[in-house]
Amino acid sequence: RFYEALQAADEILDAHPVPPKAPCPTIKDEEREVYDRIEVLEEKFAEAMDDDFNTALAIGHLFEAVRGLNRLMGEKRFDECPLSLAVLKDGARKLRNLGAVLGFFGSDPQAWLEKQKSAGLEGG
Repeated sequence: RFYEALQAADEILDAHPVPPKAPCPTIKDEEREVYDRIEVLEEKFAEAMDDDFNTALAIGHLFEAVRGLNRLMGEKRFDECPLSLAVLKDGARKLRNLGAVLGFFGSDPQAWLEKQKSAGLEGG
């Protein structure tokens, strides 16, 4: 799931220029929830790691962020709401950085997914 979400985010970000954070005319409650989750992701991750190195909780926060980013990408409101692009970019950056702390995401998402596909595995 992680690699699939990162690849999808990369594709969207390659196709759309990311403007500075700007308010949207209307923000759905679901989008606000994703924005808020991404905003505090690093803090929540650090709290989990500071709690006796609670990697299970830290990974849970990463999965929650991935679910949120997938919902955001599913909305496809990037032209209507440029803030979504900025949040997507920030979320993908945070996932990569925090995942690296745990040794995740050492490969390019597209290369990793292609390797899994050629090996006959489904992955993410």
